[in-house]
Amino acid sequence: MTLHHFRKEFYYLRLRWLAFLVLLALDLAVNLEWLLPLKAGEDVPVWLSYLPTVLMVAGMTLMGSCPEDKPGSDRSFISTRPLPMRAYWQARIMLWLLLLVVPVVLQNALYLLLSHRPAAEIVTGTWGKAVETLKLTAWVVPMTALWRRGEFWAALGCLATGTYVANRMVEFAALNWANVSMDGSQNRWGMNVAAMVFTAGILRMAWRQQNGCVRTFRRRILMMLSLGMLCLTTGRLWPWNEQDPSQDQARASELAPELKVDIDLSLLEFTGFEEERQRTIFVPIRTQSQDPRVSVQLRPQSSVVAQGEKMTRSEPPFFWRSRKNNFQLPYQTLMAMDSVLRDLFPAGTLFATSSDRSQWGIYSNFQSYLGEFKPPYPDPQKPLRLTTDYEIDWYEREIALDLPLQAGAHGESDGNAMRILQVNQNQNENGATSLGSLSVDLHVSAHDPQRGGFGDTAVMLYSPQRHLVWVEPAFQKQQPTRAGDKGWSREAKRLGWRGVLNYADGEDAHVDIAECRILLLRSRFLGTTKWTWKSPDIRLADHPPRNDTHRLYDQHIYVGREVKAFQERLATLKPPTAESSEAEARRYLYDLLATVAATGVAYKKAALKEVGDAFRPLLQNHLALMLELPPELWPGWNNYPPKSLLDEYLTEEQRDTIIDQVMTNTVLTDTIIRKGWSEPARRLQPRLLSLPRLPHGIDDLLLKWGDEASLEKLMQELRRQGQDHDYEALNKFPALRPRLEANAREAILQDVPALRNENHWTAMGFETAAEYGSSEALEVCLRWMALGGDAPSPGCSMPYPKLLKADDTKLWQEKVDADKQWPRYRHLKVADFEYLPEQRAWRLRKP
Repeated sequence: MTLHHFRKEFYYLRLRWLAFLVLLALDLAVNLEWLLPLKAGEDVPVWLSYLPTVLMVAGMTLMGSCPEDKPGSDRSFISTRPLPMRAYWQARIMLWLLLLVVPVVLQNALYLLLSHRPAAEIVTGTWGKAVETLKLTAWVVPMTALWRRGEFWAALGCLATGTYVANRMVEFAALNWANVSMDGSQNRWGMNVAAMVFTAGILRMAWRQQNGCVRTFRRRILMMLSLGMLCLTTGRLWPWNEQDPSQDQARASELAPELKVDIDLSLLEFTGFEEERQRTIFVPIRTQSQDPRVSVQLRPQSSVVAQGEKMTRSEPPFFWRSRKNNFQLPYQTLMAMDSVLRDLFPAGTLFATSSDRSQWGIYSNFQSYLGEFKPPYPDPQKPLRLTTDYEIDWYEREIALDLPLQAGAHGESDGNAMRILQVNQNQNENGATSLGSLSVDLHVSAHDPQRGGFGDTAVMLYSPQRHLVWVEPAFQKQQPTRAGDKGWSREAKRLGWRGVLNYADGEDAHVDIAECRILLLRSRFLGTTKWTWKSPDIRLADHPPRNDTHRLYDQHIYVGREVKAFQERLATLKPPTAESSEAEARRYLYDLLATVAATGVAYKKAALKEVGDAFRPLLQNHLALMLELPPELWPGWNNYPPKSLLDEYLTEEQRDTIIDQVMTNTVLTDTIIRKGWSEPARRLQPRLLSLPRLPHGIDDLLLKWGDEASLEKLMQELRRQGQDHDYEALNKFPALRPRLEANAREAILQDVPALRNENHWTAMGFETAAEYGSSEALEVCLRWMALGGDAPSPGCSMPYPKLLKADDTKLWQEKVDADKQWPRYRHLKVADFEYLPEQRAWRLRKP
């Protein structure tokens, strides 16, 4: 009876099945590129994007049956014929397997076989397709028992609409409440379980209906939608943190004990508990694995702050706790100072992006979470301890493919294949002429990472002649991916880079295309380990802010008429007198600071006298108020008004008071030095030397003392975050010069020379190393400066080492437009210079 009913149903569906087989054959021909081969830069027919949808709908039609034989139909003949329901359902399952599942799975196996994939990939790909097909279609079998003749497609339409709405709601909730972007690749095992639960629920509804529990169409729809939405939501949200599986957990566990983690607590800055951001502790964390190809990311899970008997526990936001991606794009690793990418290339290689990444900080793992203060807040004057639990993600990065930039070059490595179709010189993404641009048409194939776990990849361009790596293309154009769900995906893409063959001003860069390389960077997620960090005793009061946390920045709204705008605004203010109340004096000070900040006149030498005169009434009549002003709010240079005016109003009777205040108000440092109070201030030395980090602006006092202990403390500060003026000041002590030179050379070993925004410290590091005689650093600086006109944005920092002409005048001309000077450095080599140790400069050998 089962075979009899199967033959009857097959006879009814035979034409639909033949049409379905034709669609499968068409899909196979398109995926194998027998029809419409992939060509980068060309548009594909619109109908091609609808082929998977048509194929899915055609498969659904096979789940229908003779109208009079639907169990849910009011014209059903099944109950009047001697056909057991077991035989009916066995026939339905045979139809589902033989007419739908088997052809789809065999087509997938044939595709992999004709794509010349190895046997292991064919087996895993075919099995994966079978599981996916069963998951996606099993629920349709009992669906046919629930609906009458015209209800089936209406029910499918309602289910599709409900699924779309639920998906959007889940993604919106995850993005807004957990700051997580969800995609279809997440939680696939949870979705498999949800699909089985949904199928079981539909089967139970059909069974109850067959046993007489017939419900209305509306009620059946509501029950089906409720069950479907519950399964979908649960499947996508549970478990939250599921990502691609680890690929070598044993390797991660082996490397974990040898991981070096450097948490420099001297960089901790405490600014109070008033604002929420001030109550969270972030410090730079540097890590180094024993394997130079492996890097890590630390994800904080929880933190405990203990002070005496008080303990508070906190958890960082979900965004910090979760693993966001198993692959950081190359420009993200550069921002995080990831030396793994740098070390894949010869020393001195420059890295460039192709776009303005003004918000690089959002990709950085350099600043890491240590903990959070919660009420009752700890006493800043007493020591406390932090204990933070981390999960450490381990990633291995390597150059998977290294191809010469020539049409026809191809390669394959561990499930990733790439073939260069065409190389286009001086063309943009649309094929139009663009001087200096280079575009490459690629055919890229990859083993499905969901099944094979081969990680993620990125394409980079490398020019050995220019010692330059473009870590991302300037433009990208690609056709839709084909066979994305069959275990071996294919796509054609056109990638392009600007400024490869020529500089921005049109000068030929003399690049031999044949020597350039197309690189495929691959990242593998090895696994996750756990680690707990326990801090020593920390006294928050010993960690004042090093930078200007409240500084009023120039708003550039009075460009070209700064002085006049200051004068006009100042004329509306009433200077305070000795009789003025404190509130009036504070209001005048606030308005004056806001005006000076908005106009920037404190840095205009023509207006310095007027700025000083504006502050004089406060210094004369309300000196105590001015001494309370935080150092970051004082405008102007140290040796110019209004700061220099303190010398006139501070007397010898106030000396000890001023010395006591300098620890918290370092703007008084220069006044103490200028008034000759440096020696009396030496009583502060033991306390300053014991601090984990010096207060901002007090360095000059230690330089003035100049003893061995003070200089050693300054050298410690220099190793943490040395600036050019710090080197300049310490260089006046001959005994320190060998150490300064070694420190400058060591600093660049941790830096990545990259043309990007917010890269001031790296540029300055190479600049300082060059000034201390490093020819390698000078060579990098010259190539870096040669790219000045090609930087992706004006915010990209540049090194400016001391370079002199043969007549000892500066090579860099201050009053000449920078764009007119960059070309000069393209033709300079290290051999063209001689080093002058006393001047810390390089001089051209010939005019």
